[in-house]
Amino acid sequence: MEAAVTTTAEKLFETAKDMPEPLVAELLDFAEFLRAKKQLMQPPTAPGDASSLAGYLGRPASIHLCVMPRARL
Repeated sequence: MEAAVTTTAEKLFETAKDMPEPLVAELLDFAEFLRAKKQLMQPPTAPGDASSLAGYLGRPASIHLCVMPRARL
């Protein structure tokens, strides 16, 4: 007989299914936080591609860059 392999997600489900709903909601909130944190920590897709920064800035992909004049010395 072959032993069943239990994944971490399955273990999490088994633990959470007997918890009160408010705690499960808190667990879900934390999992979504970790997912968002991971996405924010990923480097931009292409060097110099301003549209890849949209996710970091929380803005649409159409980013308008403003050029500041150099200060005269």
